Amino acid sequence: MKNIIKNLVFTLILFLISANPARAMFFQSGENINLPSDQVYDESVLIAGSQITINSTINGDLYCAGRDILINAQVNGSIFCVGQNIKISGIIQNNLFAAGQNIITDASVSNLTTLGQSLTVQPAANISQDAILAGQDINLSGTFGRDLTVAGENFTLNTAVVRHVYFYGQNINLQPESSIAGNLDYYIPQDIQVNLNKELVAGTISAHRLDTPTTPKQPIITPVANFVHVIYSIISFLIIGLVLLSLNPKRTLSIISIINTRSLVAFLVGFAVLILTPFAFIILLITVIGIPLAFLILFVYIIAIITATVYSSLSFGQMLVHRFNLSDKYFQPTYYLLIGLPVLWLIFNIPFVGWFIAMVSFFLGLGAFFLSFLPSSTHNK
Repeated sequence: MKNIIKNLVFTLILFLISANPARAMFFQSGENINLPSDQVYDESVLIAGSQITINSTINGDLYCAGRDILINAQVNGSIFCVGQNIKISGIIQNNLFAAGQNIITDASVSNLTTLGQSLTVQPAANISQDAILAGQDINLSGTFGRDLTVAGENFTLNTAVVRHVYFYGQNINLQPESSIAGNLDYYIPQDIQVNLNKELVAGTISAHRLDTPTTPKQPIITPVANFVHVIYSIISFLIIGLVLLSLNPKRTLSIISIINTRSLVAFLVGFAVLILTPFAFIILLITVIGIPLAFLILFVYIIAIITATVYSSLSFGQMLVHRFNLSDKYFQPTYYLLIGLPVLWLIFNIPFVGWFIAMVSFFLGLGAFFLSFLPSSTHNK
């Protein structure tokens, strides 16, 4: 009975980012993953790995998280991807959501939503409806069938837009080959000059000048106040950790094991869950029938966020025990927490590097929490 409940909960969580909760799910993780062109998946696909190449036909939604992602596929659903370098081609029946450092696409898609440092839409791309793009450097070619909304530092348009364009940022550059059939609204700081060829815009051009924000004066935090804050945080998380160990020690140790043995996959899944869960919540609310599932997912999501760092602290404490060759006979999970949490929390407060270590620890714990719902045999793949 316990395994049935665990598998049911895992199934619900896998659907946290799915627009079709009734569809099955194929899951695969690893360092290098390649889905060949001769393979057809008649369900949604969830992939987590370092190097990901997808050329298959997918008759469902595609969810992927990795470092380098290359997709050239027929996806008869939507794509949700997070990674460092993402290149997406092929035909996507519904929508494309991508977040990463460098994103390039020449795919055919209904709606496009991206977040990244460098975003490039190539000439062969076809966005039949709307596009919402945010990044530092955004360079757009291709075809845009309806409205285009862009937020970024540098925006270059090299193509035609069928309806309106909205830009929020600093530099906007309309190339001679570009055209806007509707209106252009741009929101930029007061002190930035804009030179636009008005003949490229069929509708009206509206400039909205924004006041340059002034940096608010930061309150002075005394060393004593900072020390009290650290102690308070450590005590709070210690209480949470002790509750977790008391209620379900076996499950807690299972999550620690995932962090220790599958760190990369846990990190990628944690990052993906953090980014994509809000999308899932909104989609399920829109479907109306999925409202109960939406709030169940939200509840699990909040619990996972609260406890993620606790699991990483337990893993870190266990690592310290093994590193100094201390006997596990005298060091039970409670001692892992008492050792790992204070030391790790002090590391979080190291200038410059502390925030990065805190972020990695959080993603590890979050990803391991969700991976723990997988059957035990899958943990060891």
